[in-house]
Amino acid sequence: MHTSSPFSLFALTLGCALLTACGGGGGGSGGYSSNTLGKPANGGSTGSNGGSAGDTGSNSGSSGQPDGSGNGGVAPPLPRSMTISGRAIDGYLQGATVCVDLNDNGQCEPGDPSTTTSANGSYSLTVDPQQAWGKKMLAEVGPNTVDISSGGHFTTSFTLATVIEDPTTPIHITPITTLVTAKRIEGWSKTAAEIAVQQVARASGANPGNLYDDYLANGDTATADLASAIISKLTNATLAGASPIDLASQRAIASAIVDGGTLSSVNASSVATAKSRPVFTINLSASNMLGNPLYSYFGLTGSLVPVRTVALLASNQYSVDRQNYASSSWSSAAPVDYHSTQGGNTLQDNGRGSGFIAAANLVQPYGVRSVINNRIHAIDPNRGIKEPSSWASATR
Repeated sequence: MHTSSPFSLFALTLGCALLTACGGGGGGSGGYSSNTLGKPANGGSTGSNGGSAGDTGSNSGSSGQPDGSGNGGVAPPLPRSMTISGRAIDGYLQGATVCVDLNDNGQCEPGDPSTTTSANGSYSLTVDPQQAWGKKMLAEVGPNTVDISSGGHFTTSFTLATVIEDPTTPIHITPITTLVTAKRIEGWSKTAAEIAVQQVARASGANPGNLYDDYLANGDTATADLASAIISKLTNATLAGASPIDLASQRAIASAIVDGGTLSSVNASSVATAKSRPVFTINLSASNMLGNPLYSYFGLTGSLVPVRTVALLASNQYSVDRQNYASSSWSSAAPVDYHSTQGGNTLQDNGRGSGFIAAANLVQPYGVRSVINNRIHAIDPNRGIKEPSSWASATR
């Protein structure tokens, strides 16, 4: 029986991402740029598991790979700064305040990186990546904001939102992304929220291929009409049960739209129900969560002995250990506890399969390069890092 790495199983539960280097371009057009600290040339310094950056490897690492593909290498340097850009859109919104919501309170405040949108709704904002990834991006719309599609000002203030997750592409803030964000802060997964919002769109006669697109640039009039209708709901004082409409009511209206599946199904009662639910931060801190051991259930051995994983971030290493429960206590599983046929394969940085890796060798500490909010940047000893020329993220 082949099993997945326990790191992979754990990461799906936690929602953290491990960033590793791979080939490909770094900065997308208008989405992301960085000033890096420099990188070693091929054949640079040796990583913790043997093998030098850019070499072919000699199986001098400790992962137990039988094909001599090599491990280790040098993790890519962190960018000193990150420039994110995009547009605030109902129609294109000129004069909206765009910010990174650092303290997760749903509003732009002094201390939050912020800017004002230009005549075509565009913004560009340079931020510290240690702060920005995983945070909400807000667009605050008020009486001084102009919808350049209609030329009109707004009589009611409201806030649009999205989450900073892929800085390599433009990050647009729209009524559509606001619906997704409203469900995510209620604890829904990103995928579940996106599926539900797509259903709302289809019920309204729209079919956006990508919920995060600039639908005006795409000529998608059906989605543009849906966005305008969402704004009408978000600024409806009767639905909110309050005037002026507070942030909690706006979030509840957005959530109730998704709950009902259609815009027409939203009423004051459904908004009140949504408003009563607890909301959660989606900005997990890996350092806080993993500073002490975090336990998760893994399964049973062939003799029905319980097995758990123990994740810990300490001493510049991220480790996931397996423990067996026997004699009324938990203890680390020894390599002899794994059957020789248990294990798996992984895709390496050179594009080749690793060959079979025994289960005991899948459980190895990751050398941590840095921790940014909910992301651990580390060297995966079973994949290797040989081309530290660009950044790419992979949720394992």
